[in-house]
Amino acid sequence: MRYYKINTTTRTLVIDETFGAADAFYCYPAVTVDAAGTAYFSFSRSNKDEFASAWYSGRRRTDTNIQPRGLLKSGQVTYRCGLGQRWGDYEGVAIDPSDSGATQSSAWAVGLWAKGSNTWGSWLGKTAFLFHQISGTVLEDCDSSTGSAGDRRPVPLVTVVLHRDTTIWATTTTDSIGNYRFGLLDDGTYDASVTIPPSSFALDVIPGSGGTSQTRINATDIRVVLSGAATASQFSTGNNFLIVKPHPSPSTTGISPNTYSSGEPDFTLSVFGSNFVPCSVVRFQGSSRATSFISPTQLQATILASDIDSTGSFLISVFNQTPNGGLSNTQKLNVHTPAPVFSGTPSSISFGSVLVGHLKTDT
Repeated sequence: MRYYKINTTTRTLVIDETFGAADAFYCYPAVTVDAAGTAYFSFSRSNKDEFASAWYSGRRRTDTNIQPRGLLKSGQVTYRCGLGQRWGDYEGVAIDPSDSGATQSSAWAVGLWAKGSNTWGSWLGKTAFLFHQISGTVLEDCDSSTGSAGDRRPVPLVTVVLHRDTTIWATTTTDSIGNYRFGLLDDGTYDASVTIPPSSFALDVIPGSGGTSQTRINATDIRVVLSGAATASQFSTGNNFLIVKPHPSPSTTGISPNTYSSGEPDFTLSVFGSNFVPCSVVRFQGSSRATSFISPTQLQATILASDIDSTGSFLISVFNQTPNGGLSNTQKLNVHTPAPVFSGTPSSISFGSVLVGHLKTDT
């Protein structure tokens, strides 16, 4: 049996392989290929010691040769073609899309076998290859610090490239929540690297787990070693990339509350505006206060009791860190003297006399 693989773009021969034992006859081969480039074969085979039987085989794209054949159905008797007897009408192989995905590829093979001296039978069977998977997330690290994770958010539409040795094996783009995935991977050593968006820079990588090994190579490259696909799939997950993007210049439109009484305890101040990011910081009179990111248009900050122990108008602003970023316009928080509070119960209440009469008009 002869197998050719041709690059239709360059019109060059990639694989030219002869498969089969020298003392056997092979006929009616069929081939199909999955999304990963795995080839599946079905064929009939016979020799002086073997009745015509149905066989199958396969070849991963990383294999150097077609793998040893597997028996689909063994022939039972000598079968003679001719005199109206046929062979080869029902030979074939096809991918099963319902049972193929990121970590498995399946195919159904159908072949003929000698059932009786003048009778052939067809036999259907499934074969499969297991594969590995590498996945992770591209995250924006707002404060440019690997020591804090609460300010990170996913980045969509970032290109991630997978290399095997020096060859680009696959390319993908992060989805709406920053995730990427490479499936249908054979055993081997792979390097996943992120393409940094314009005006951004790489902060670091976080190697994941689940493969044979996951190693940081540099701030844009994670090396993953995968093995054992013959018996089980490996899922190397959590291979994350941290990038820093330019921050917009923040702007404020209001605060709530905008008035408060001096001498009160700590309270939460809401700041409204635009271009807020997870690492935006609310400032009270130029000093940073503990800030929670609610949305790109709202922040919340803790104003301390010591901030409002005196009366007056105090300036509230928002600061976005570099790259770019900057300081917003200000809003005024007015702190006033608390209203007097009366307490106690009067011992008695007196009412004055009420004079009821008529107005007199001179005529």
